[in-house]
Amino acid sequence: MKIISYSILNTLANRWAIGLLLLALFSCNDANEESLAATDSLSPTANYEIKGKVVSEKDEAIALPNILIEIIIEKPSLHIDSLYTGNDGGFDWSRPITTFNETASFSIAATDTSGRYEQKRTSISFTKEEVSNAASWFLGEGKKEITIKLREKE
Repeated sequence: MKIISYSILNTLANRWAIGLLLLALFSCNDANEESLAATDSLSPTANYEIKGKVVSEKDEAIALPNILIEIIIEKPSLHIDSLYTGNDGGFDWSRPITTFNETASFSIAATDTSGRYEQKRTSISFTKEEVSNAASWFLGEGKKEITIKLREKE
């Protein structure tokens, strides 16, 4: 009888402990948009936005929706995102990244899938001074605009 009552008490105590831990976990999240990303990843994040336009050497917008933009996050970790330009040659990319207050570096490649223009690679980086509006787990946001000039193939 003593063995049974001890195991029942032990089981009940474990369930209460798990319940209290779950309650504490869910109460840590204030459920607004900015805090959700931080509590989901359990790492401080910053939002980075890169807007750009692809133009010819004559500074004319390349009005082809088939310019592939590859944004390669080089630092703090390697990740590749791809998107196409719009009909006006513009593109807009944004993403939250865990940086731990380091410099975030990106390599951007513009490739004309029709084969009319040569591929162009460029780099862009954000220092921690270029990231603003930090609050709690949210390290802030950085925005940059870039113009990529493509040369016609000969």
